[in-house]
Amino acid sequence: MVQCFQKKIDTKVQWAIQAVWAIMLVLSLAGQKEGYASSDRIDSLDGNAQLNRSVRGFVYDPASVVAREFSMDRQLLISVVDDDQSIRESLPDLLKEFGFASRAFSSAADFLASDAISKSSCLILDVAMPGMSGRELLHELRRRNLNVPVIFITAHKSEAARTQMLRDGAIECLFKPFGDVPLLQALRKAVGGK
Repeated sequence: MVQCFQKKIDTKVQWAIQAVWAIMLVLSLAGQKEGYASSDRIDSLDGNAQLNRSVRGFVYDPASVVAREFSMDRQLLISVVDDDQSIRESLPDLLKEFGFASRAFSSAADFLASDAISKSSCLILDVAMPGMSGRELLHELRRRNLNVPVIFITAHKSEAARTQMLRDGAIECLFKPFGDVPLLQALRKAVGGK
């Protein structure tokens, strides 16, 4: 029992560390693209100033960088469907840092019964879940003529299964634990033009 609890804590810590690294990388690349000068660096912040991240001498406002990248007039909804509670708690936080709205569901049935089915710009689906699997959910969505982009996540590292999911129409299939940069790249493919 203690080992199980410790493993969940370790997973959350790992997700948090990966989130920080990915955000720093994204902001660094965005800052270079936008051409921020090193003179824009903030050496000290007063108590009323918003916290800006400084990476390699550049200053960034994360929300505006992601909003510019995706040209968002409105926040896009990304739905996460995973039976693992730690994923349902941590992934929406990361998506929020990327500038997206998100909703998390513990099963495919919960997602199908929600109003998010018609509002989601992208789905992040676990492959192996009790009841309806992620692949079965993808097929059900296609049967209903709902062509929302899907990013699969899975702990079962099988290149053959990954290839089949991509053939079935998934944007990407990421193996757990995955980094934030591959997730952001998959989201760019899924919603870049929206």
